Amino acid sequence: GGGGGQRGDAVQELQGLITVVDVLSGEEGCPWTAEQQARDILLHAHDELDEIQEELEAERPERHGLVSELGDLLFNTILLVKICERDRIGGVTLAGCAAFARAKVRRRAPFAFTEGGPMSARLTADEASHLWKTVKAQEKAGLVPTCPPGWEHLEGEGCVHKGGPITGYEYYTAAERDA
Repeated sequence: GGGGGQRGDAVQELQGLITVVDVLSGEEGCPWTAEQQARDILLHAHDELDEIQEELEAERPERHGLVSELGDLLFNTILLVKICERDRIGGVTLAGCAAFARAKVRRRAPFAFTEGGPMSARLTADEASHLWKTVKAQEKAGLVPTCPPGWEHLEGEGCVHKGGPITGYEYYTAAERDA
């Protein structure tokens, strides 16, 4: 048990982290943050990835070291999104990034979200990886729509949010749909 509570705790902590980033990047926030550009935060994120790798490779990892370093990467990721949003780079928003990531994973791993039907059969790791790579290649070739729900593709502009709520995919599980 406890899975639902852990998820609720994670959502609450993520909301809290987003609030911290909002405060730091707000008008009355941190002067250092105000001076940062997207590329600056990207360099910090690279450093965090190196520290994560060190923790993973350590013979005796520091207690909570990996949790701390992954938290730093999560913070840098949200801060990078916020700075791109602030500087109007690529139409980035946190909601948009989450919607695109969620839709991409659902496209590339539909078997994990299908109830019944041919894709619900267990796949091997190799088969799942092959499917992921196949869908990714189809996306790159323009053969598969890549806009998440609530977005539409406009010629010359790419995916544009319709302004409505970002809703689910047709292969949501009942539990997700009803959550």
